[in-house]
Parts: sequence; structure tokens; C-alpha cells
Amino acid sequence: MQRDILRIVDAVAPEDGSGAANIKVVQKVLASFASKGYLESQTVGEIDELLQERDSGMPSLEGASSPTRQVEGMDVDDGAWEDRRGDAGGVRLDKKLVEQRIEEDRERHKRLREHQWAVPPVVGEEEDDKEFEMLFEETSSVGSDDYRLFEEEFLDRKRCAEEHAADVEGTGEV
Repeated sequence: MQRDILRIVDAVAPEDGSGAANIKVVQKVLASFASKGYLESQTVGEIDELLQERDSGMPSLEGASSPTRQVEGMDVDDGAWEDRRGDAGGVRLDKKLVEQRIEEDRERHKRLREHQWAVPPVVGEEEDDKEFEMLFEETSSVGSDDYRLFEEEFLDRKRCAEEHAADVEGTGEV
């Protein structure tokens, strides 16, 4: 991994600016690899400096410092997002590319949410079934005292409902 990491970073966040949206994610992944010991901290530091140079030459995708920042409820569409810092560089991020990446992210998150609901039975569910069977077998049968308790609770609920209905009629609440 140490040997190929620079090629991987160049493929994901190339110098031409086409991978500008990936720079922050690449930095997080590199930091994670360094913390896990997959990469040397010196290598990660050098690559991080390289990415910061590439990032400083890119326009902000969030629009925080961009003059074309979109205000809530306002639709700004000038065809492309440009680096408007003057002669600092000719890097231009095509709006279609950004929209395509946003749509890909939406689709990916949609599939992830779908998979959360379509989960096959897990091996651990057998234990839940065993616990249910055990509780079902150990529970006592319903006796005459249970029926008496059910009837008392029913009468209490009925009385409460009647009192509530009387209160509502008296106050005119609906």
C-alpha cells in the first residue's frame, strides 16, 4: 500500500481539478490509514501537503466564499462554477459534473437505505425464538383469578372513559 498510495491519490484527486470534490475525503482516509498503521506518518504528511496545494487552487464547492453562493429560496444558475479569484488559475468545475456527483451520492445513499430494510434473518434470531418458546412454555395458564382481574380492569377503563366524556361535555371540548 505504501508503494501505490501516490498513484491512488492521483487517480482519485488528480492535479487537473477534476477530483476537487474528493480532496477532503482523501485526506480523511489517509489520516485513518496513518492512525491504523497502514501508512507511515511521514508519507501521509507529504501527500497531505500535496493535497492542500491542490485544494488551494480549487474553488469552494460549498459556496461559502463564492460570490455565486445560493441563498435559501433563490435559484442561481450561471451554467458553470468558476474560480473567481482573478488570475490565480484557470480551473473550472463544470456544473454538470458536480450535479452528476451529487446524483450518484443520492443513488448510493438510497441503495444503502434500501439494504437497511431488506435484511435477511440473522443467525442470532434463533436465540430470540428460543427465548420466546421458553417464555411461552413457562407462562402459567389463564385462571379464574385472571378473568376477575380482567373484568376489574375493564370496569376501571369504562369508568374513566365515562368521566372523560362528562368532562368534555361540561367544558365544550371536542
